[in-house]
Amino acid sequence: MKNTIIFLGLIGLFFVSCKQKKELKVDEIIEETLKNSGTEFLQDVTVAFDFDQNKMEVYKKYGEFKYSRAFQDTLGNTIIDEVNNQGFVRLMNGEPLHLPENLTEKYKKKLYYFVFQGLVPYRLQQPMKTKELLGTEEVKFEKYYKIKATYENTYPAEVVYWINVDDYTIDYIGFMDMDAKTPILRVAIDEEKISGIWFSDFIRYYSDKPVSIDSLGQLYSNQELKEGKLIEVSNISIKSNPI
Repeated sequence: MKNTIIFLGLIGLFFVSCKQKKELKVDEIIEETLKNSGTEFLQDVTVAFDFDQNKMEVYKKYGEFKYSRAFQDTLGNTIIDEVNNQGFVRLMNGEPLHLPENLTEKYKKKLYYFVFQGLVPYRLQQPMKTKELLGTEEVKFEKYYKIKATYENTYPAEVVYWINVDDYTIDYIGFMDMDAKTPILRVAIDEEKISGIWFSDFIRYYSDKPVSIDSLGQLYSNQELKEGKLIEVSNISIKSNPI
């Protein structure tokens, strides 16, 4: 009888634990994801990495920030896009360019996009216009919290995150491509932590049909998406900023 009571007690604890996990609110899930991803190490550092033929640098010093992207255009010019607390500038071969407002916004959004693709969890720290827990969903035999978030003045404006219910990794991200016509699913591979911060390479899957981004997880499970480009986040370095 004693063993039966212990066994029933363990079952009861198991169901209570499951119930508590299911009842996590969206802010609690995001908080756990940020904690697991090491975003606390992004307070006073400079992170550099290569991303899709771009050299990226992210400077963070509490309230101050600077993001930069360096690459060569088709004519061999060295282009540097930079945004900081004061605004955005594009340099060509070291000289600032005077851009119309529409191009300034376009290049700035692309810079933010590259930063957040390399430092995925960091985007969860950014102010959200809305955030909503869409429930849980199984993708490739793993269970995920599905969260939809919208942002202002950064691309992509609407994102769906699939966050693993066990280890709180962001394994899938759904969004519309910059043309606003192609639904994209970012699938994380080769995940690793460097200096406590979570990074991953990823493969872009896409649909050539007009589908909602929150359906991409199931479409991926059903092998209904097309495999696109492999993107590697490489040559990662993380340095503390000088005092």
